Amino acid sequence: MKTLVLLTVLLLVAPSALAQSVSPTLQQDHIEENVPAQDVFSSYLERDLLAYFKANVSADAISVKATLLRQGATQSGVAYPKFYVWVQALGPKGLIAEGAARVAAIDRQEFDVTHFISSADILASPDALTSVFPAELVSPIMARTAGR
Repeated sequence: MKTLVLLTVLLLVAPSALAQSVSPTLQQDHIEENVPAQDVFSSYLERDLLAYFKANVSADAISVKATLLRQGATQSGVAYPKFYVWVQALGPKGLIAEGAARVAAIDRQEFDVTHFISSADILASPDALTSVFPAELVSPIMARTAGR
C-alpha cells in the first residue's frame, strides 16, 4: 500500500517538477526551433501583426510599425517563445490603433498575437498590463502610453 501511495505521489509531482526545471540548453533549443531567422524576423512580425489588426481591429489597416520592447525572446517552460512589442497600426487616413502586444514565435514561420492592449485601454486600466507583460516592461509601456 505504501508503494502505491508513493508511486501515485511521484506521478503527480514529477511532471510539475520537470516543467519547472527546464534547462537553459533546452530553453535555447526551443527558442531556436521557433524564432524566425534574423533576416526574415521583422517582415514576418509585421506580416502577422498586420493580419491580426485587419482581422481584429480594422479591415482598413494597411501597415504596422513594430518596436520590440526588449531584445530577445522570453522563454518560459515549454511554451512558444514570446516577444513584447509596441505596435502602431496605420490605415489610409493615419493611425488606427497603437499599444502593447505579446506575440509568440511558432515554428520559425509565424507569430501569433496572444494579447494586444491598446493605449486607450492601458490608460483606462493600467493594471491590465501586469497579467500579460513582465514587471520590468510595465513602466516603459506606461511611459510610451503617456507620451501619446
